[in-house]
Amino acid sequence: AHIAAMRAASTIMLSSESSPAGDANNLSDASLGGFTAVGLYFDEAQGRLGNQTAMVRIGRRPASTVPAARALPIIIRPRASSAAPLRMSEAEQSAAYTGNACSTSSRDISYSRLDANATVAIIPCELAAYNSSELVYIGRLVNGRAQWRSAQFDDARENNITPSDGPVHAALVGGASYGDGTLGSGYRGRGIGDCGRSSTHAWDGQRFRLIENRDMPDCRGSHDWLTNWRATVR
Repeated sequence: AHIAAMRAASTIMLSSESSPAGDANNLSDASLGGFTAVGLYFDEAQGRLGNQTAMVRIGRRPASTVPAARALPIIIRPRASSAAPLRMSEAEQSAAYTGNACSTSSRDISYSRLDANATVAIIPCELAAYNSSELVYIGRLVNGRAQWRSAQFDDARENNITPSDGPVHAALVGGASYGDGTLGSGYRGRGIGDCGRSSTHAWDGQRFRLIENRDMPDCRGSHDWLTNWRATVR
């Protein structure tokens, strides 16, 4: 009933119980121009055109004819290790800072063991008012000596939604942090955090794989960012 009413209306209004429709104290209103076109796009994308469950183009086809949602990609995480993480030498730290033109003076590097063979190092590089950028390196023992390389990700493009087929090196990552088996990253478009991007990656033994991406390109006061990518971790 609500969707049918929205299709026929030109404006939707948000008001409190103490502010009835037409009152000057209504909280907000928004145009419904284009709502029908968006609903039609949803119907087509979900295989609901002509279906009883469609938003716009409702028909006689039963709900049972709607195609099942596509299975989420599966990321296999390697067995965790209780071994102590590897550490960068002073020379390796300096090379990372100078090689990436880092401006922060902080050397508060975070180390976490990823599996029996790999350690992730997250190195502060840039710091702004409400965003930061970190270097993400992977260390492995080679002939008894730790070797550090820039971490690999599914896709390092700024506007990533769907991961590319091949890994992309990405040493500098916005808002990077590691915990509970995943690496989080992202940025805020402004200080109150009502726009920006947030991504979560899981380690598969070779690179960080995107398992969730949330995006809110427009700063409109909403903190409910849209999820546009998900994967299952096992």
